[in-house]
Amino acid sequence: MFLHSQTGLEGEEAAARYMISKGYHLIERNWRFKHLETDLIMSRLGLLVFIEVKTLSHEGQSDPLIHVNKDKVVHLLNAAHAYMRTNQLYVLISSLLSKTATATKSTTILTLSTCLTNLLLLMSQADSLQEQNISVPSTSIPYHTLYLPQTDSTNNECRRLAATGNISHGTLLYTSYQTAGRGQGSHVWESRKDQNLLFTLYLTPVFLPANQQFFLSEIASLATAQTLDSIHKGFCVKWPNDVYYQEKKIAGMLLESVIHGTHLANTLIGIGININQNHFESDAPNPISLKQLTGKDTPLLPVLEIWMQKFDNLYHLLQRGHKDTLHSLYRNRLFRKDGYHPYSDKNGRFLARILDVEPSGFLHLEDQEGTLRRYAFKEVKFILP
Repeated sequence: MFLHSQTGLEGEEAAARYMISKGYHLIERNWRFKHLETDLIMSRLGLLVFIEVKTLSHEGQSDPLIHVNKDKVVHLLNAAHAYMRTNQLYVLISSLLSKTATATKSTTILTLSTCLTNLLLLMSQADSLQEQNISVPSTSIPYHTLYLPQTDSTNNECRRLAATGNISHGTLLYTSYQTAGRGQGSHVWESRKDQNLLFTLYLTPVFLPANQQFFLSEIASLATAQTLDSIHKGFCVKWPNDVYYQEKKIAGMLLESVIHGTHLANTLIGIGININQNHFESDAPNPISLKQLTGKDTPLLPVLEIWMQKFDNLYHLLQRGHKDTLHSLYRNRLFRKDGYHPYSDKNGRFLARILDVEPSGFLHLEDQEGTLRRYAFKEVKFILP
């Protein structure tokens, strides 16, 4: 009995060390409430993770996952529910599988990670839990995530990794805080620590001609708008790639590419999404956050996971050549896509409507006199209220 308990304790310690190495903080160990318990409760970036650890004494024994049956999953869900209730937190539970191994034992960690809405919804559907896919969906992008508590900017950090050869296609770097976050041109991106999503995805889209690189901007902005729409409806894309809610900006991005010959060699897609920040102190004219729209905090990592899935779906379409479909999706998401609206250029203000956006990114407008106008980025300004 002592050996069994000792093996379990060693497994829990190994699991805790593994999660801490990934940037998580230990909140509770062997938390109990009446007949309910969970081995570890950990957190990172506002995400709570409930962990059941199963440890085998030898590497060659059966997969520990087979010992986590439906009853155990429901028990863990109930424990998570009890923890949420006693701490006045309300969340939906989703699941994520990962494995760690030591020299003599194999440990499977079943993590039930908090998502976006009420846990009670899933609790009422526990009978169908076995039919749900509880692993991370397979993707066409070989995602590899890296986390830094702080950096100057995720784009800069990825560029440094690329210079030393320590980055690969699909690497996604995210951080809790940027000391020098950048937007387009000379703009800075304001974000308080641990309150927003800040990340960069490194890609090697060698299949894409350099003169069509704007498709990456289209699918990145689409993925962001679709992700936010899964939480609160009504998001659109302001040309070229800002994401707006009505007249306010909730997300921005900076894409930087290296070109070899006529095709792209690699691209950095740096994105900032305002999630839980309530107050903005910079001179940005119209920021808004998801919290200001919903009135509640949203865990960050589940949102990032949704974005990765959305982007992967769109990237897969791009690889398969469905550019017309993607452009139509982008066109239908455009801010001020219908009607005449105020703009300004070097010659002054005018009213115009959006006709289209070229694959190269040029914006086509038609003014009230029927004159066609073609603009590169920064050549025209949207006049906002």
